[in-house]
Amino acid sequence: MKVKPVKAMYIDYPSLTEELRTIFQAYLLILLLITSFFTISTGIGTSMGSTFGHGDLMFSLNTGKTYSPIRGDIVAFIPPMVVCSKNGNVVQFQKRVIGLPGDRVEIQDNRTFINGVELKESYAEWDAYTLPEDDPSSAILCDNTDVAYENAMSNCVFGCDPSVRRSWTVPAGNVFVMGDGRYGCADSRAFGFVPIENIEYVNLLQFWPLNRIRFLRNQTY
Repeated sequence: MKVKPVKAMYIDYPSLTEELRTIFQAYLLILLLITSFFTISTGIGTSMGSTFGHGDLMFSLNTGKTYSPIRGDIVAFIPPMVVCSKNGNVVQFQKRVIGLPGDRVEIQDNRTFINGVELKESYAEWDAYTLPEDDPSSAILCDNTDVAYENAMSNCVFGCDPSVRRSWTVPAGNVFVMGDGRYGCADSRAFGFVPIENIEYVNLLQFWPLNRIRFLRNQTY
């Protein structure tokens, strides 16, 4: 019986190397584009109530000069009066955009009104709660921080009574933000309006813990 000769297999190494280089370059380009527009963010503190907790992970959109806030956006920002954690790091806050430029925001009897119309907020929690030590609301002042922030926080964060009528008119270029946990008020009720240019990113999708995977930019009013 004659055995048929087996044809030798040759690999074109230069061609394979070129293909791998092309794939690697494409991967780097995609990675660069993703990191330019998106980031992985971590839940900070407890002021967002049951929406997300401290340490939860989210997929977020980096904002730029062209960002136009949408009511209901959950944004991360440096507050107008910069505060520091006890180890000296500047604290970043995460809150929900409630009032847009030109809006009149009013709070009374555990309800929020925008230009006289009640805002339906299924996410809002008005009951009292205790802030943990690592919550941004428990942060201390940076050396260069205006003492007005300290006065506002001491008067508001542990004694914010949402049954008392209060109102604000949002100036141009700013937003009015609040945490979903409304009893504490380390938000615009204490430190005032947030310049849109201070907003660093918008939380889009929560992906950790796995049993809480959900889109975050889906609030309708």
